[in-house]
Amino acid sequence: MIDSNTSRYSEIADRDCGGALLLTKHRPTNGIQTAIPQKLERFSAAQRKRLLDCQQGYYHFAIRLIHMGYFRLVQVIHFTDDFYTRRFVAWCDAHPSFAKFVNYNVDKIARKVRRAARNQEDEADVLAEVELAKLLLDDDQPHIEYEPFGTADANPDLLLTLRGESCCVEVKRIRPSEANTQQSAFLTDLVECLCAIPSNLTFSIDNFQIDVDSTDASLLSKNKAQILDNCGAALRNHNRLMESGGPSTFVVPNASGLEITFYRVGDNDPALPTSYFGGAEPVIFRNRQDEWQKYGDKLCESLRQLRPDSANVLAIRLTSRTHRPSGLLRAVRSIDRFVRDGDDGFFQRKKFASVDDFRCQITKLSAICVIPHTFEETTLWKNPTATHVLSDSLASLFKFTLQ
Repeated sequence: MIDSNTSRYSEIADRDCGGALLLTKHRPTNGIQTAIPQKLERFSAAQRKRLLDCQQGYYHFAIRLIHMGYFRLVQVIHFTDDFYTRRFVAWCDAHPSFAKFVNYNVDKIARKVRRAARNQEDEADVLAEVELAKLLLDDDQPHIEYEPFGTADANPDLLLTLRGESCCVEVKRIRPSEANTQQSAFLTDLVECLCAIPSNLTFSIDNFQIDVDSTDASLLSKNKAQILDNCGAALRNHNRLMESGGPSTFVVPNASGLEITFYRVGDNDPALPTSYFGGAEPVIFRNRQDEWQKYGDKLCESLRQLRPDSANVLAIRLTSRTHRPSGLLRAVRSIDRFVRDGDDGFFQRKKFASVDDFRCQITKLSAICVIPHTFEETTLWKNPTATHVLSDSLASLFKFTLQ
């Protein structure tokens, strides 16, 4: 059990650091004195290269964590996707209680990251599990155990204890649709293309909506080269003709209402890359009619992983705006109708023996917490048929707003 007030963490940190950071020197980086490790004896050559080759943001965080004693954390936890590694290490740097939690569970987390290295979505699932621990530990109150009942698939991810009350937590992530993935890749390529062009302009991307029931997303990918050429030409033209200030909007042809707004930055060096200013409204896919059903899928998948002798919470992490927390109640009502109708076929397709089997399993579920994409409050639904009711004090931990 994790207790942030005990000395257990410092014992582990002292043991794991083992005098690895022996020699340092200092060099200025953007006016900041940054410690550079010259001899990390227990890092392999490949690990040292990976550390020093990482982007500077990750490097700063990693060095600070090593100085704090979290040597193995930096040494063994690396996602295949460098973006996930940088995000993970930044969380550890910004949240001391989370860094202690990770350090205590470093081997379990590293093992799970290695198992998930098959693809980016599997890694994002692991990141969602540890992110929930970070969110719950922000108040530095609860004790959290990671994979407390072993690493088998049929066990919950976390055990949460607060003032003598505990509950198990199973974390599921609703993955983005193929259209979302295509949209994200297209937007990334567009921003990189425009930022690579020298100018003293900034730009934002606005009013870009794609209906996932149409072929808009695939057409964007198919016509990407032409669209990027058109946008690049528009940027150069605005840089040549546009007066100071702005804005000036360019509607991109054949790109589902994509608008790029340019602004003139008078003091910016025209030889520097163009700056991306974000957008008043990010790229959004309108909801498909069946996206809410994914909540029901996650509910059914999780039931056999819950413990019959404890309160259990299913935490569902959303990773795109395609899915709204309101879809949870719709999914719950839909499943309830299948129960009342006695539809064995539906539940057999969900890998239950019958309606009665589902009725037995659902009593293990105390509550569902939906964690939104960003900048919204969580949604908590309590199961009225639960054998173990989630206490108010534990329920309050699952009510927070993402920043």
